[in-house]
Amino acid sequence: MSFDAKGNIYPCDSFVGMEDFCLGNIYDGILKDKQEKFLINKVDDRPKCNKCWAKYICGGDCFHNSFLSTKNILNPDPIFCIINKKLIECALGLYFCIGKNHDTEKLQRYIKAKKRFSF
Repeated sequence: MSFDAKGNIYPCDSFVGMEDFCLGNIYDGILKDKQEKFLINKVDDRPKCNKCWAKYICGGDCFHNSFLSTKNILNPDPIFCIINKKLIECALGLYFCIGKNHDTEKLQRYIKAKKRFSF
């Protein structure tokens, strides 16, 4: 949760200033109906996520990013989904190779390659 200078409460800092997502304020308390929108919408409740094989690894797109992309906090950014699934596939593949072969050299090569592309 995040707060603005007036004491308004938001689900995270990315929503600060977006009045539709104001959950109340520190003086009057939280508006339970607005808070529920975020509390009840777990990955299984998100229509685009609930059938995805990666949902429990991914956890779904963040609500703010979903809103910016699709204007709906329950619909993840489709580009996020494509990229995240590919990253999860790569991570699982690497994990499998290391676990199966006890091959830590692959992991070390991966880390060295990643460092070359870090800014």
